[in-house]
Amino acid sequence: MEPCEDSRQRRLVLTCDRLDRESQVFLVDHAWSFRLTEARKQLKTVNGQAECMATLMCVVDQLEEEDGGESEAEGQTDAEAVVESAKRKAQEASTKVKWLEFDSFDITDDKLLSLGLSTNFPDLVGLSLWGTKVESLDALIEAIRGLPSLRVLWINQTPLDDKLGSAAKDSIIKALPKLELYNRHFTKSCSKWGLGFCAEIYGPENPVECSDPLEEVTDLDLSDRALLKLDPEVFSPLVIPDLINLNIKRNPLNQSSASFFNSLRAFKSLQSLQVDIPEPLGNSAVEIAKALPNLRSINGVEVNLLLKKGMEILDSNLKPGEPLVDRVLRAMRNYVMTYRLADEEKLDETPDWCIQTYEDVCSSKW
Repeated sequence: MEPCEDSRQRRLVLTCDRLDRESQVFLVDHAWSFRLTEARKQLKTVNGQAECMATLMCVVDQLEEEDGGESEAEGQTDAEAVVESAKRKAQEASTKVKWLEFDSFDITDDKLLSLGLSTNFPDLVGLSLWGTKVESLDALIEAIRGLPSLRVLWINQTPLDDKLGSAAKDSIIKALPKLELYNRHFTKSCSKWGLGFCAEIYGPENPVECSDPLEEVTDLDLSDRALLKLDPEVFSPLVIPDLINLNIKRNPLNQSSASFFNSLRAFKSLQSLQVDIPEPLGNSAVEIAKALPNLRSINGVEVNLLLKKGMEILDSNLKPGEPLVDRVLRAMRNYVMTYRLADEEKLDETPDWCIQTYEDVCSSKW
């Protein structure tokens, strides 16, 4: 099992030692099938069922770290080797180094300064120090001050990040005039590049800004980006004309609901919306659906069904001290689907509900 969807779900990953050239692999399974009226009873009475579903839905933390993981020494990589490799590849391609990632490297404050990032890589656009041992704010600012083109910086899971206050974070952002994403969150300098990064247009392999990057974007996940408002200069149908699916969950949006609705109404192609309920568009999914008539689904629920049943759709965010069974029941709307059982002799006409853990069809032609 491995986390996915920004650690909101877990998925099953299978491997094999050998697969024939024309093999067809089909795997369809489900973790829980039940009748809706019996859901709570099953979670309470079936041994281990609630714990299993809570783990799959990521509504409870793992109690223990899995054994057999990579040791700290095994996870360390020579930072100098990465630097030299980046230089060599850039020279061979007649380009400049734009992106460096030192995730979980054994990089201390002194080691960071010795890399001479601003001298060796003044054109850096992306820098990740995630999981390193950097702990001095002064050392970090000295190392990055000469990177005027830096747009994204990660220092998550470092001793420094654990103790930084808001003033210290502001000093880091001020040292980088073009910084758009800091530890995943948008800064006030966010532009089309930042949205392009979220849309996977920009990244390690393609960090250089291009003209009209968002013209063909249909899916945009802006969840958990510390958004305070949707900037009309960037978040506009003139910039993203074909937007169909939008996720803005877990953002402290503070613009008025009327202004928010107006921003979303401008996207005539928008069909699917993921948003926290209650806030920022109000307390009712029904009212959201009526205010945005082009939508086909809200938080994974079809609008027709939502309106028919008058569903308000409670969000699956955890409440302190909430029983495990209640957490699973609150979160399951994002996972359930209907199915019917049938064979040559009989057909079960009663709609059941199941939570799908894995469904994949792949063709391998190696």
